[in-house]
Amino acid sequence: MVRSRHAWSLTRSARPATAQIVNHPHPRLPAVTHARMAGGIAARLAPFALPVALLPVARAIVDAMHPDNDAKRRIARRSPTPLPAREEATMPKLDLTKVPVKTGSIYPEPYASMMKGRSSLRLGDAGGLTQFGANLVMLEPGAMSSLRHWHMAEDEFVMVIEGECVLVQDEGETRMRAGDCAAFPAGSPNGHHFINRSGQVARFLVVGSKARREVATYSDVDLKVEMEGGRARFTYKDGTDWTGPR
Repeated sequence: MVRSRHAWSLTRSARPATAQIVNHPHPRLPAVTHARMAGGIAARLAPFALPVALLPVARAIVDAMHPDNDAKRRIARRSPTPLPAREEATMPKLDLTKVPVKTGSIYPEPYASMMKGRSSLRLGDAGGLTQFGANLVMLEPGAMSSLRHWHMAEDEFVMVIEGECVLVQDEGETRMRAGDCAAFPAGSPNGHHFINRSGQVARFLVVGSKARREVATYSDVDLKVEMEGGRARFTYKDGTDWTGPR
C-alpha cells in the first residue's frame, strides 16, 4: 500500500464509515483520487461498525447473567411517585395554622392564674425536634411570659419579632423591640421574664436546649421545679415538696 501524505480525520458525530478530508497538500491530484481514498478507508473501517448492531444482544446476555441490572434499569425509567402522606407531614416548612395554640400553665395556683393572656406555639415539637425546643410566645397587653426564673441545665435564647415587651432581670428592666435578642446561659442565677406593658400583642421566639434533667428556680417566690422524663415536681427552694405559698 502506498502511504499518502493527505491528512484526514474522523468526525466525532459521523459513523466510522465516513471520513472527512481536512487538508490537501497536493492540489494537482485529481478529485477522483480523493474519492477512491475515502472509499478505501470506509471499506477498511466498516467491520468496526458491526458490533454496534450486536449491542442489544450483548445487553440481553448480560441481563440474563445479572438479573439485578435489568431491574435497576426499569426502576430508573419509572416516573417519580408522590411521597406518602406520612412523609409529607414531616416536610421542613411548618404550617403555623395547623400548630395547636397552647394556653394555661403547669404552675400550681395561685401562679397559674398569673399567666393569663399568654399563649404559645410549640414549633420545635411540631417539627419533630428532640434536642432543643423552639416556641413562638404571644403576650396580650398586660401579660407576662412566666414567673421570673433561671435554668440550671438549659440554655435559652429569645428574639422579639413583633411589638415590644420589657425584660426584667436582677439588674432592672430593659425594653425589647422587634429584632432585639437576649441570651440566658444555663447555670447563671439571674432570673428573667418578659412583661407586655404596651397596648398591642407582643410576639417573641424562644429557643432552648432540652436537658435530660432540668431544675428551674423562681427568683421572686419560694418555688423550684424539677423536670425529668416529661414530669414536673414542684418544691420549695430547700427541696421539700411544695404545698402552697409561704
